[in-house]
Amino acid sequence: MGTGPLPGNLLINSIFPVSSPYLTDCKCTAYLFAAHATGAFAALIYAFVLTYILAILADNALGLRVTEEEYAGLDISQHGERA
Repeated sequence: MGTGPLPGNLLINSIFPVSSPYLTDCKCTAYLFAAHATGAFAALIYAFVLTYILAILADNALGLRVTEEEYAGLDISQHGERA
């Protein structure tokens, strides 16, 4: 999801209010905002947790850290060149 759609998701009720006879009072608009905020932040938390789990799996399988040789310079160890 990223953070780009987050403001649009939260402000959709302000820009395009719901035109329904059942959703005209202020409490319902606040309820819709709360529902959108809950869904948006739940998606952010889900994406963070899933990315964290995948990073742990990738670290265990492949390793995410560079070795001591590569720490001196990835260009030198991989290509024999200085950047």
